Amino acid sequence: MADYTPTFGETLPPTMKSWWKELSNGTHALTRYVVGILQVNDVDVSESNPLPMTDRWTVDTYIDLVVNDIDKAMACPTGYEMQILWVHIDYTADAEQGNRQIQISFNDVNAIMIGEVRAGAVQGGSTRYYYTFAPALADLAAVRDTDFLMTPMPTETILTAGQILRMFNNAPVAGSSDDMLVYIQYRYRLA
Repeated sequence: MADYTPTFGETLPPTMKSWWKELSNGTHALTRYVVGILQVNDVDVSESNPLPMTDRWTVDTYIDLVVNDIDKAMACPTGYEMQILWVHIDYTADAEQGNRQIQISFNDVNAIMIGEVRAGAVQGGSTRYYYTFAPALADLAAVRDTDFLMTPMPTETILTAGQILRMFNNAPVAGSSDDMLVYIQYRYRLA
């Protein structure tokens, strides 16, 4: 495959010339995708940037599958900060009658609540609901498809070292043995 210079009157920058290749059938193709070119005074410094970006996040998933537990928590470890991307809760209410209210709270290092989000509807006995909390979701006030609720969270939910994300039923029913399974997608980085 030979290098190709476009015929539309422009010359590609040197770093892009090798991206255009002439195929065996005489057509041309772009062999790389351009995500972005960093330029300073019309000079491409994408590959020789003296001030590289070092803001690296790592994405991970937290899963808590302990049954007979309706109060779960995840703390941000020392030296890190975390951004909560979404929380999914699979909640099974036993036969005890009464309404359950699922809530997420954001707590400081002393376990004092500094913010909260509550599901838009309550859950009765002998039911299984699936809750999703994430930024930009619709705030459902009733279940969809008989068992699904979604609730918006703050867009930038950041926990600093020692802060706690707590998921719980804030209206527990006496004598019940409900199950709450929690799945959290988050990203973290050094603080």
